[in-house]
Amino acid sequence: GIAGIAPGPSGRYLITSAGEVRIRQRSTSEQSDASPALPMLLEAAGQVGDFQRSINGNKAELRFSLTANGVTTFSVSGARA
Repeated sequence: GIAGIAPGPSGRYLITSAGEVRIRQRSTSEQSDASPALPMLLEAAGQVGDFQRSINGNKAELRFSLTANGVTTFSVSGARA
C-alpha cells in the first residue's frame, strides 16, 4: 500500500495507495539484503489509487490513478524515463 516516500521538514512522508497501511521497520540484515531502489512516487497532489508496480527484467513500470478537485500533479523518483 506504499506508493512512495518523500523527504519532509521533520522526517519522511509516505504516499499511500490504500486506505490502511501496515509498516514494519526492517532489521539491519534485511536492509543490507534489500533489492535496489525502485521507481516510486515522490509527490502526489491528490488521492492515489489503483497503484501497481511491475518489473520485467531491467524495466520497471508504475501505473496509478490520481484524483483531485483541481489540477493534479505528481513526480516520480528513481526513474530514468
